[in-house]
Amino acid sequence: MDRIPQGKDVSREQTIARFAKPSARDAAGHALTSWLTVSGAVVTTHLTVPRHAVFPVTVDPAVQAASGTSACPATVQASVYSNGQGGLTLGCQPWRAVGFNDYRLMDYAAPNAFVQSSTQNQGCGQIVDDEDQTWETQQIAATGSNVIRVWFYQKYYQDYLANNPSGSGWMPYIQLLQQAKAAGLRVIPVLVNEWNQCDREDGSLNDGNALSVNFYKSGYTSSQFGYQYSAKAWSAMVAREFSPNSPDAAAAGLWRQIAFYQVVNEAEADNPSSAASTPAADQGLMTKEDGSVACAPGGAAVLNAFAQDMGSTIKSAYVGSSGATAPLISFGSMGIGQCGVSSSVADPTGAANVDDFGEVYSANSIDICDVHDYDAEDQSDPSYQWYGIPENSLEQRIADCGTKPLVITEAGVEANVSAGDTQHHNADASPTPDSLQQRAQYVSDKLAAAFNDGVAGYVLWDKIMASSASTWNVANDQALGYGSYGSGTAQGAGSQDPALCVVKDFTASGSWSQGSPGPAANSACSHWDVPVPGPTNHYSFIDGTAEGWGKNQGWGDLGVAADTTQTHTGSGSGSLKITVAGNPTLDTSTTVAPGTPKFNPYSEIEVESASVALLTPGSTVTMWVNEGSNTCQGLSFKPVLRLNSGWDYSAGTSVQASIGSWTALQITVPSVDASTGAAVTAVNAVGLEVDVPSLTSSTWDTSCEGNSVYVDDVSW
Repeated sequence: MDRIPQGKDVSREQTIARFAKPSARDAAGHALTSWLTVSGAVVTTHLTVPRHAVFPVTVDPAVQAASGTSACPATVQASVYSNGQGGLTLGCQPWRAVGFNDYRLMDYAAPNAFVQSSTQNQGCGQIVDDEDQTWETQQIAATGSNVIRVWFYQKYYQDYLANNPSGSGWMPYIQLLQQAKAAGLRVIPVLVNEWNQCDREDGSLNDGNALSVNFYKSGYTSSQFGYQYSAKAWSAMVAREFSPNSPDAAAAGLWRQIAFYQVVNEAEADNPSSAASTPAADQGLMTKEDGSVACAPGGAAVLNAFAQDMGSTIKSAYVGSSGATAPLISFGSMGIGQCGVSSSVADPTGAANVDDFGEVYSANSIDICDVHDYDAEDQSDPSYQWYGIPENSLEQRIADCGTKPLVITEAGVEANVSAGDTQHHNADASPTPDSLQQRAQYVSDKLAAAFNDGVAGYVLWDKIMASSASTWNVANDQALGYGSYGSGTAQGAGSQDPALCVVKDFTASGSWSQGSPGPAANSACSHWDVPVPGPTNHYSFIDGTAEGWGKNQGWGDLGVAADTTQTHTGSGSGSLKITVAGNPTLDTSTTVAPGTPKFNPYSEIEVESASVALLTPGSTVTMWVNEGSNTCQGLSFKPVLRLNSGWDYSAGTSVQASIGSWTALQITVPSVDASTGAAVTAVNAVGLEVDVPSLTSSTWDTSCEGNSVYVDDVSW
């Protein structure tokens, strides 16, 4: 359809696409009347549906691209398939969102921490560095996944500015989207958390409290929880920053990486609590989740109004005055029995319950329905009633969504699951090859059943850097983590996880087709064709900071300082400069002769991070050192590891300071702590010890002061 106003000069304009008259038919094959209208940059299809029409109704406007142009958008779109179900498309082709949650990717430490140390311990996982972030996104992409779901909470913006007053608060989000782009992944950013983890700037609120219905009524329009901006204002800021007309040059083009926005993680409509732990300023906004809190009457209507307002806010801020196509919006809920987003849920007080999933998702600014599957791990039947609640099934949720696509944005199956298990029955058991195999088969069955039933996406919880079979996974991630592949590497120690091969089979072209059962969980991972990586260089010190390294022993030993300004020496683009800054102090408890005390002969700089915590027995750490000026021949160095929960440590071979050039120091994580005889279960820190041997008198060699040691390329 060419629509050219009379008298308009089109000689310098370019035709992008032409729209033919749409065809429309009902399920019985009867032709229906349809037509197009144009308003600005928006083309709208209209349809007349008579009373005798048989549903579902199909409308198929024909779009013809002009020569040299494309009428197929490069962003994810919502569509209605020929069977009447909602789906997703990309480049005019059906598209399924398949991938992993990885909330730790935003807990980024360098350059300059994104998270304040005073409030970082909020269940967000341990701090990762830039190479961890790169490695993890590459691992996810290697499974054939096309999406990652991450937190875009206000906390990272505010904390980054607190640590970097002259910087841009958008740095954490830009960094993440750039990493995703490099790995070929799209992102599902979540803007608000129902739970306190990761999304409270006021550390006093990290007490297990969750949002209540009053937040969704009006609390979201004012600043809360130590934040500068309200949840509503924050959502508009994010949408504006990552839009086609972004005012930030650094963010330009990154809007293409966003699959769709999600307003909330697991919204519920609980009654407010008067728990004493809730700060007075936030009374009525949070509720104690102890299992006794009743659902708020009319909670679905409250969530519907909230969803409508937030969705409209995001779209308006994104579009602005540019006429850009608004992004897709998902509301965000578990939807499997929770207050306000369920069906036929009995109110704990005995009152009538009018909560309804369909009512919430009828908000016209919401494009995508969302549920989480954490109930029976061995159940893949879409008609299965979650938690035994009638009309509380995946099948019902798909029906509730109508023509809107439904995406399962979290689905957890434990690595230590056994046949017939439901949720968390083996919470304390160690994963085994057999349990990993069982999980892989359950994942395969769930993926196949969901896609065969019309689900538009499936995002697993969650990707971790540790091995799936590690004790770390059980202790820190409730055994729900999907680890790395391969064996023998620090981050991938343990056997391959066959669940990753299952995902690879689903995403590989031609390996699975709609209507088929899921692929068999191959224990040999024969379909896994990505090589196991070598050592990862975790600290290269090229960003002008110490990247978390510092002096962590403080009892007055040999004075050293890790400079925050990197100094280039020898090969490489930068290194960590360690300066001998002061005298060692007298140790009056130890003498070298009657009445002659001994000096404490050493000091240590070290680093703790998520990647350090994932080191396992047998892993080898390599670091390069250079003594530089050689002004103090008495110094020597050795790599050290701090083990288990105390200060016990393992030390590598000592090297004299007269090296004068770059030398590699190595240390291997032992299986037994030699100082205690206990098995090594954790590595808490990697460090470099600076020693002054043979200090047997009260005379300190002052020529050692100001002497520098350089460390570079710490890898494992």
